Parts: sequence; C-alpha cells; structure tokens
Amino acid sequence: CECINDLDGDGICDEDEVGACTDSLAYNYDPLADEDDGSCLYLGCIEITACNYDLSADIDDGSCIFPDETYLDCDGDCINDLDSDAICDELEIFGCTDPQADNFNLESTQEDGSCFYLGCTDETACNYDSTADVDDDSCTYPYETYLNCDWTCINDTDGDGVCDELEIAGCTDDTACNYDPNVTDDDGQCTYPETGFDCDGNCSDDDGDSLPDDFDGDGICDYVDNCFYDFNPGQEDLDGDDEGDVCDFDDGLTLNEQVEHSLLVFPNPTNGIINIEYLSSRNDILILKIINAIGQIIEEVELNTNGSYFNHSIDIESFGKGVYQIHLFDTEKVIVEKVFLN
Repeated sequence: CECINDLDGDGICDEDEVGACTDSLAYNYDPLADEDDGSCLYLGCIEITACNYDLSADIDDGSCIFPDETYLDCDGDCINDLDSDAICDELEIFGCTDPQADNFNLESTQEDGSCFYLGCTDETACNYDSTADVDDDSCTYPYETYLNCDWTCINDTDGDGVCDELEIAGCTDDTACNYDPNVTDDDGQCTYPETGFDCDGNCSDDDGDSLPDDFDGDGICDYVDNCFYDFNPGQEDLDGDDEGDVCDFDDGLTLNEQVEHSLLVFPNPTNGIINIEYLSSRNDILILKIINAIGQIIEEVELNTNGSYFNHSIDIESFGKGVYQIHLFDTEKVIVEKVFLN
C-alpha cells in the first residue's frame, strides 16, 4: 500500500520518518536518520580572525591558525606599512638615515628629520661649509683683516704685493738724502744734495778717494772754489773773473795774463762742451787725457801746439755727471785740472 502522507516523496510515510542529521560529513551524523532535520553540526575553526577560519564550522576543533605576529597578515606580510619599505610600521626605528650626517644611526629604518651636520657655519670664514647646520667651532679666518683666505692682499692698488694698509710712503731712491729702506711706496718727495755736495752739506767725494773734494782744505768745495789748489776761504776775486785773487797771477781775464805752462779749462762747471787752452815755452807734442773719478782714462788725444799755444774743445756730456780730471802731458811736466760736468 502507498503512504497517505509523504511530503518529501521519499517513499517513507511521514509517520515513519526518523528525523536527524543525515550528512555523513557532519559532526552529529545519524546513520539511522531518514529525514534530515537541519540539526547537522560541523567541526572547524570558528575564530573569524584566524587564518583558517571556516565559515561553515559550528564547533571549534582547536585547529585555528594565526599570524606569528599581530602586525603580520596570514601571508606573513605587514598589515601596516605606510612607506611601503617592507618594514612594518610597528617595527620601524626612527632616526637619522644619512651616512653623511654626524648623527647617522645604522640601525634606523625610518628617517625622522633629526640628521645634523657639523662644520663651520660662518659665511665670512675661510672654511665655511654650506652643508653644515651645527657650528663646531672649526671656523678659520685670515690672521689679518687686510688679507684674503689665500693670504694675499684684499687691497693692493699699485700691485706691488704690499697691502695698502701696510704701505709706507717715502723715498725709495737709495741715492737720495732722505732714502728710507723701510719705505714701500715712493711718494715723489726724494731730496738730493746740490752738485758737488753730500747730503750733510759737506763737499762730496766724486774722485772716490774717501775724502771730501776740498783739495786746498779751505772749506770751499772744489766744485765752487775759485782757486781749489790754493787756500782762500774768503774766495776774494777783485776783478770778478771767477778766478780767485790768490791764483790769478795779474788779475787779468785771459790766458796771456798767466805764466808759461799754465792750463785754462772753461767753462767749469760745464754742461758738456769744455775748452782747453795751454801756453808753453816751446812747440810741443802734447798728450791730453780725461780721467774719471775712479781713475779710468775715458778720452786720450795727441795735440800739437802752434807757436807754444794750443786750444782744443771737447764734448764730455756723454760721460755722465761728475768730476773729471784733465791731464796734460808735455815734455817737462804733467798739468792736472778738474772739471765739473753738471
């Protein structure tokens, strides 16, 4: 006979159905059940935070698996890594990560802006370091304010290697009376002795004998003495011919006034041209020599007198300023006169 009631159409009358869990995979599977009543239960991990959480499990079977660290996910990757450097935020070590910084921390994984750099921060210093932000008292400066960091002058207007601040103005000519060996900058104020005199106003030593040129010792320099072979400190010259009375034999003006063997050299001093006149007692062949202050013969000529008289002109400008000796050699003697070239 057929069932009057068989709602599920399984051929078992509803009145004979045994309700229970019919899923063999279920924890409470009932092999006698012929009608699943929805009571099946399943074992598994029911912790939702576990890596193996089983949504279908009803009963926790102790199989839940979790990440090794709370900051890791189930794949072992960081849950939080804001800078994407593969170091979890929870593990970051903040500090200075620049190897060039003076507070570089080898263990730091996250730059925190704390790096500092030691050096000289004074822009006026020779060793200024534009990368330094903390001064370490290492700044160096020129030892003088007028020097650059390469120890050269900041100001050297004349380019002589002496800083303007150290220049000493004065006379740099060692032939001048006011020469100063300490002077570095000539001021154009050099002073010189008058011709024939030294800087103390004494007669000069143009002939190089280490004695003042005052042959007759009358206190009048040979350069201006109107009779430098004869003592005449008063320089008397009654006839005004620039020849002192003590050596002007008859107070005349010309060579004919003088005795034989007399030599006349004029103008004296001279600017170049000198005239030489000589009166001898006979016709002679004469040797004329011009000798400088150190004894060098700089001119030598052979001359003939004309009726016991001769005259000769010579330009000595090219010899240079100074005192020269005129030596005239005749057969009887040597006559010497000095001439001054301005």
